Amino acid sequence: MIPSGTDTPKESMRWATLRPALANVSLAMVFLSILAGYGLTALVWSRLPGYGDFLKFHVAAQEFVQGGDIYRPIPIADFIDSDSISIGAREHFHPNLNPPFQTLLVAPLGLLDYRTAFMVWSLLALASGAVGAFLVGANIPGGEDRFRSGLIWAIVLFVYFPSLVSVQFGQWSLFPFFLLVLAWLSWRKGRMLTAGGVLGGLAAVKLFFGAFFLLFLARRRWKAAVSFVVVWIACTGASAAVVGVDALFQYR
Repeated sequence: MIPSGTDTPKESMRWATLRPALANVSLAMVFLSILAGYGLTALVWSRLPGYGDFLKFHVAAQEFVQGGDIYRPIPIADFIDSDSISIGAREHFHPNLNPPFQTLLVAPLGLLDYRTAFMVWSLLALASGAVGAFLVGANIPGGEDRFRSGLIWAIVLFVYFPSLVSVQFGQWSLFPFFLLVLAWLSWRKGRMLTAGGVLGGLAAVKLFFGAFFLLFLARRRWKAAVSFVVVWIACTGASAAVVGVDALFQYR
């Protein structure tokens, strides 16, 4: 006979099998709840165009679509009621401070109104951050449950306050993060051409990623260095051909 209050070996094995699945489901529910909160936050901030970085991206995209100047100053009074908030002596927002290739990538959003464009941008950013963090967790050596590890890393990313700020202001942060993860995975697998190409494309959007080119040279990863340069030139050349060579000089 089996004493009352104790589990049979079969029941114990069943629970041992079920417990990891329940843990994963619980983590998934926490993660989806956090994402829902981010979605609501993005919806609120989509109504406040004068308080974030995405406004500059969207105006530049609209100017590109309409054949205008992607670096034109943006009047503050067009988006913020100066009677309801102190804007000091400034009359314009800081202009778009990114290379023309960034505007080329964002150009399709210039066809949408600001609120719709902001929500599309935010959802893409959330997807990029979630997938990037999941891939980091799932590919860290020594993890017993790759799915659970990926979920934990995704949760950690989105409870990190700067991630919330990035979504509120419509910043770029989560997109480069995803691409950096891809470059990291490619590097680990010895795919130097892919790693260099991804980082070269990133450098065409944010110049500080050019620091990785110095890393390739220091580590004598010649394939990665060549791939970096080729992709950077291709992206910059494409932006010059489509947006205009003058935009490159304006950006400088």
